[in-house]
Amino acid sequence: MHANKNDEAVTVETPGYVGKWSELGDMHFAFETCTAGYSMDDLLTAFPDRACPVEHWGYLFRGEVRVEYTDGTEEFLTTGDAFHIKPGHRPYMTAETELLQLTRAADHQHLVKTFSEAGLLG
Repeated sequence: MHANKNDEAVTVETPGYVGKWSELGDMHFAFETCTAGYSMDDLLTAFPDRACPVEHWGYLFRGEVRVEYTDGTEEFLTTGDAFHIKPGHRPYMTAETELLQLTRAADHQHLVKTFSEAGLLG
């Protein structure tokens, strides 16, 4: 099994975000392109602490992301970084960004279901 970002069809496109999603085994793979200034703040209103409750792994092909955590800490991800983001975070794209994000498939399905039930996805 494999996924190639050049062959995948666009799964989700919203202002500032283009995602090509696929599931391989128990993992969800998201090839994502985000504009500078993009955030998930509107979607994260679906959760009581307004933060993503699941963890992610991935790689930044280009760009920069500031990640705020609910514990008050933050970190910056830049071009070439492999990353692990713990639950309880809010991502902010501070530059045009292209990344591969991996999430457990069950966790990703929970996120999409929560967003949909809150009326935040079309």
